[in-house]
Amino acid sequence: MKLGFILDAKFDVLTAFTTNVTDSIARVTYLAIELTKLGHSVTIFSTNNSTLTAFDVRCRNMSIVNQALNLDKTILEPDFNALIVVDNSPEFIAGLRQALPYKPMMFLWTDLPYNHPHNAGLTDPQTIEQVDGIICVSDWQRTSFLGKFPIPRDKLAVRFNAISPAFENLFFDGKEFVLYKSKIPLFGYMSPPASGLDILLDTFSDVLNNYPTAALNIYNPPPGSIIDTESAERIYEKAKQIKGVHNIGSISNTQLASRLRSHTIFAFPNMLEETNSIALLNAMAAGLYVITSNVGALPEYCTEHGKCVLAKNILSDSLDSFVGQVLAICQSQTHSPSAFYDYCFKQAVDMNRKHTWGVRAREWVNLLSTAT
Repeated sequence: MKLGFILDAKFDVLTAFTTNVTDSIARVTYLAIELTKLGHSVTIFSTNNSTLTAFDVRCRNMSIVNQALNLDKTILEPDFNALIVVDNSPEFIAGLRQALPYKPMMFLWTDLPYNHPHNAGLTDPQTIEQVDGIICVSDWQRTSFLGKFPIPRDKLAVRFNAISPAFENLFFDGKEFVLYKSKIPLFGYMSPPASGLDILLDTFSDVLNNYPTAALNIYNPPPGSIIDTESAERIYEKAKQIKGVHNIGSISNTQLASRLRSHTIFAFPNMLEETNSIALLNAMAAGLYVITSNVGALPEYCTEHGKCVLAKNILSDSLDSFVGQVLAICQSQTHSPSAFYDYCFKQAVDMNRKHTWGVRAREWVNLLSTAT
């Protein structure tokens, strides 16, 4: 098949390997590369001005200038089987249809929640008709779309995200896994501060009372991705006041994967109804024990691993239930290390077997070959 991915962001297929990028850029990059490995022709259209080919993926420019589409001649090639528009609106797809001299299949691949402004057009049946299929990133997201929009059920598919390539095969075997892992509770937090960092900091104070040598490393999201900067600064300032908490900053996925090899726990008390979590998948692939909330798609992304705590327990004034769960994990690591590390290593192996972009690429091929 000949496929094109369209994302309104400044990047090319090499960007995700050198800088900290958004999940949208990451998933387009990694899926495109894996699809070419399967023999398919893939072009990424972005707002990046450079034109290059790497990993057998073509990268071309497509932008909006003076409210009009600026189309690279590559997209005018008439033999595309499908164009996949990422995290944009159905109206954008309708406009693109009118601009093209041929009629490829056009899909919307979105991880945006139903109430995002880009999804407003999905309330209109005529606009929905312009889209051949909508690909969600979780069953929870698909269900929420079906409950809010008049979308035919067979027009909505689900393809989960996957672990980043840098997190694949981080350990040769169980012996190396134990060798690299911290012997004290070492927490990692790899999401925007609004996704539960404030709650985790309150919890970590209790952790230190019981495990004084425990540590928490905070890895910041991509630059420019934080919406409420004032709240984020408040939370980051709070983190500076707590012993054992270190803000590492924003680093690439390759650097993050290397660092997380030693971490043991990902406590993620997220109260936002998010449609997916690549951070959670990466944490499990790196062998971190996961404890998170049961909000949105997080239970799905835990797969059969990790522990989901009821949101009401996390939101209680005392946080006793969530703190108790976190302390229980710390106790398991320090008092039953053999069983703890064995569980986490098997989890990492399972993530590499079931949740890589290579696996996802084959699932996408099945979807697109049937649709086209």
